[in-house]
Amino acid sequence: GRPDVGVYTATATGTESVGIPGLDEGLGPNAPVTVTHGDGGCFDYRVDFNSHYGRTWTWCPTSDSTFALARMESRTGRTLPGLSVESLATYTCDTPIPFLWTGAAVGDQRTGSCTGVVSGDEGITAESAVVEVMDRSTMTVAGEQLEVVHVRSTENLSDAQTGSEVDEWWIAAETGLPVKILIDIQTVGTREYTVTGSVELADLTPAT
Repeated sequence: GRPDVGVYTATATGTESVGIPGLDEGLGPNAPVTVTHGDGGCFDYRVDFNSHYGRTWTWCPTSDSTFALARMESRTGRTLPGLSVESLATYTCDTPIPFLWTGAAVGDQRTGSCTGVVSGDEGITAESAVVEVMDRSTMTVAGEQLEVVHVRSTENLSDAQTGSEVDEWWIAAETGLPVKILIDIQTVGTREYTVTGSVELADLTPAT
């Protein structure tokens, strides 16, 4: 199955830095999560961390995984008198990155690769990724208990952008819905860019 379509209540904490002094911004506390369905069993998972920063992950089934990351888009911006910083990063995975698969056991790993472009940066960024199963357990969200698979994704960037993103995910085993994410991004392109934070669903029933 796939997560239900709609807008989920979620909270976020942390900071996003665009590499310009004085323009760091906090994440959350409100961070609505929007799920939409696409073709071929895919779904989009969009998090609006605040009014200036949002990310969308596209998950699709593959021949050897229940859901794999097929595409990612990140939008960020700042507007001040005499200064506007707008950035759109889009990554497409030629080899989708498995996050959930049948029989996933603690210690199992899967790999994938993507290429991306970032507005304002010249050239193409290459991304190689490893996903490792850390744990299988249960979580309670809004009084409802569900089985989750806890994985860690390590993404290394090269060429136009360099650096890494290391995230931890708690994913509902039955639907592929990410319930909690810890994010740690450290990259360098035209300028340094960092995000350290988290997002967690507060409810499993979306508004439609």
